[in-house]
Amino acid sequence: MEKESIVEGLAAGADDYLTKPFHEKELVARVGTGRRIMEMHREIEEKNPLLEGRGADRFSDGLAQPARGRGICGQTTGGAIRHGYPLWVILADLKQIQGGE
Repeated sequence: MEKESIVEGLAAGADDYLTKPFHEKELVARVGTGRRIMEMHREIEEKNPLLEGRGADRFSDGLAQPARGRGICGQTTGGAIRHGYPLWVILADLKQIQGGE
């Protein structure tokens, strides 16, 4: 029954569990883990507005100048690798698509 209760609690939204009697050092370690997760979440929330400000307009403007576009691509790729974020890259010749020269 205990495992079923744990599964039910996790399915209901719990992030972790600790059974009784608990080990004091385990409790301290789990609280520390929770604090680290909360701190990372806070940092992400603070950085989201900065990332939104570096949106598609800035990226596409940089592609009009190849050297600047390569710099932006390098920064974006480097950040994705460093932080383990997924990254998709799509390159298209907009002049060809729009029937330009």
